[in-house]
Amino acid sequence: MATAALADASRKDRRRKDLDQRITEAREDLARVLRESSLADCNTALNKEGLGLLLRKGHALDETSINLASHRKVVEGLRAICDSPGQLLRQGSEMKHRNSYSSWLHEQFGLQRRWWTQRPAANAGLDDIEALLLAEEYALMSYGLENEKHASTDAFKQREPQTPLQFTKMTEATNQLVDELLGEANRLGYPDDIAAQKASKESLDSPWTAIRMLRSDGYPMYRHPDLAPEAAIEARLAANTATRKIFQDWEYTRAYGPSKTKFLSGRRQPEDNWYRKQIKFWVAKLCYNMLVSTAPPGIYNYNALILGFTRVGEHSLAGLVVNSLLYQSRLLPTQQTLVCLLQHYRAQGDLVGFYKLIRRLVAEDSRGAKIRRRSLIDMKARPYMMGWANTHDVTVTDGFVVQRAEIDGPVFNAILTGLLSLGQVRHAAVAFASFLSDCYEIKTGAVNWVVNCVLDAVDVPAARVLLRGFVENASRITPLLMSEERYARKLSIKIQLLLSVASVSGPSGQVQTQHQNLGHGYDSLVDDNCQRIAHALFVSDTLQYVKRLRQIVLAAQGAVTTDEALFRMSARSWSVQFDSLQGRQTRLDQERSTYRKMAELTTIDEAARTIFRVCAHVMETFLVIVSDGMDISDLYRKFLRQSELPFMIRFESYVATSRKTATPAPAESRKQASMVERMVVVDGPAVGGFLEDRFKHILLSPLSPDDHAAAGIDATRNMFRDVALDAVLEARALHDLKQPKRNGGAETQVELSVPQAKEETQRAVRVEFGSRYPYGLFQAGAILPNN
Repeated sequence: MATAALADASRKDRRRKDLDQRITEAREDLARVLRESSLADCNTALNKEGLGLLLRKGHALDETSINLASHRKVVEGLRAICDSPGQLLRQGSEMKHRNSYSSWLHEQFGLQRRWWTQRPAANAGLDDIEALLLAEEYALMSYGLENEKHASTDAFKQREPQTPLQFTKMTEATNQLVDELLGEANRLGYPDDIAAQKASKESLDSPWTAIRMLRSDGYPMYRHPDLAPEAAIEARLAANTATRKIFQDWEYTRAYGPSKTKFLSGRRQPEDNWYRKQIKFWVAKLCYNMLVSTAPPGIYNYNALILGFTRVGEHSLAGLVVNSLLYQSRLLPTQQTLVCLLQHYRAQGDLVGFYKLIRRLVAEDSRGAKIRRRSLIDMKARPYMMGWANTHDVTVTDGFVVQRAEIDGPVFNAILTGLLSLGQVRHAAVAFASFLSDCYEIKTGAVNWVVNCVLDAVDVPAARVLLRGFVENASRITPLLMSEERYARKLSIKIQLLLSVASVSGPSGQVQTQHQNLGHGYDSLVDDNCQRIAHALFVSDTLQYVKRLRQIVLAAQGAVTTDEALFRMSARSWSVQFDSLQGRQTRLDQERSTYRKMAELTTIDEAARTIFRVCAHVMETFLVIVSDGMDISDLYRKFLRQSELPFMIRFESYVATSRKTATPAPAESRKQASMVERMVVVDGPAVGGFLEDRFKHILLSPLSPDDHAAAGIDATRNMFRDVALDAVLEARALHDLKQPKRNGGAETQVELSVPQAKEETQRAVRVEFGSRYPYGLFQAGAILPNN
């Protein structure tokens, strides 16, 4: 008995040490990831794809609690992902390649991309949006009907026109929208036949003719909503009811096509042609309802039109309504209006438009979200406006005080869904991490969804940003790991896989410190949160293990009680289940190792693509300078006659000069110069030799045919491969000196100094610029020593 007790105590001791070691390893992994994924490091990693990350640093404990809900965190997170249109267009063009690469990567490691890893469908969630839209619409309008004295307040009139001129402009905007919808519907019916479009428009039974006759009778005959608020609310509700009925019929016809009777009795033509020609009649019904209504369209009528056109897949028609709302009307948008706008750009696949709307929501665009704005001059002239500015979330943009939109749950869900649907996984991770501190309630399914998308993309920067958000909000994430929800069963495993992806360092191997100048107390807070997450992961993993073990044991006991003979026959199956449970940790370790290898390969491939892209940009600039003779004294003076300096030091000097030149340039050029400089500093050893060889190739490329005959171009390049760049420059200058001048171009002599070289080795360089040759080359004189 003593021996058995001793063996049991020894086994428990080993078990306890193993558990302590696992907790320690998890805590160390989290801490290491946080050290390696500092804000600057994440910004650097994201900039490899041209993405800027400007996440706000965490507060110290003596300033405010890091878990304190702050709307500004969401705003700053969304502002950080607002890239320029040029960057967005490039990202959109690379989306298909990234998706193909992800599929190839999973295939190489024997993994299969599952259904939950794919991007959300363009029309996903439309039913939920319509339910919320109806709830918002009837809640406000019904309350206005029951309390007529409140129907004229700001909450219900939705910024109605206040003067006859404004009412006239509102009517004109409605007429313009009707004309644009009818014109676009007619074009969709005959997309490639201008003559058919004209004939259809001029036909006596066309919708255009019906609308012209309606207008000849004096329509629209709107009454000002403030004169009869209750009647205006009823008229707008009736118009929306009719609009939804039209879109339901439209959607049914789009899904199932024309009925068999109608198809057989009509002309024999493909169903798609029949459907396209029916669009103008549905649009005509919608326009007719807008014109005969006794009240002009309100914000809820615009919401119904945008969502309806999006549901039937006619995004060009929805775009006309969106443009009318944003640029022709002064209606006050509701929260569901913002959701409908985001859904429109997402369903259309308009990456630039989606981000432009985000810029307006967070007031990066001075036009804002059409909530409220005032110019600084107006604010100074009317001091009482400061009361509004002090009680609302406003910012100053381009000379305007602009009120930001409220980023509530539905709006943020539309933003997050749109980012993932458009393939912006990194930006979705940044937005989700910033939203964790502000949300009142977080669903396990939402966390699971975002983590799955990051794992599917095997995106190291996104994993680091997301993991940082989890650690900074450990008090919110820990209960999710311990909950009984269905999604919580494997959430701890997926976070461990996320940790494996995030712990991969870049090819440069440089690790930047995490906690510099972040304030007293931040280090201990992060360490505590790391330990809390590590314990939660371990407890959740163990709990799932115990639950599964209990299920197997209870099932085995039930089988023994029911039929012992049958249990003996199936003893092998029970043994397989126990063995499978026992090997659970081994399989998890293998899966973590697989994801880590995938992340390492992704990081290397991404760095290689970035290096070649930067090299291509530098070589293109070099070629332009060499061929056009543009400011060679400014851009390349530090390249000349410095053979005693290593190439990369000289190249860094060139980059510094380029940055100085790009200072007054547009933001895109400055960002490109900054990216080149970072690549030189971080990846210089990998880029230096490649760039030097390519520069020599550019300098040697214009050899004359005589030179080609004497020694082939390949032999010439091989001969100069081990020669210093200065010698190649001198050979190129001597070669150009032998060429005859053309057009009698004037020559200019420029004296260049080399300030970085030692005083005793300084030289002066004489360069003569003449006319351009047919190959676009400049003429350089001999390079002479300074005697």
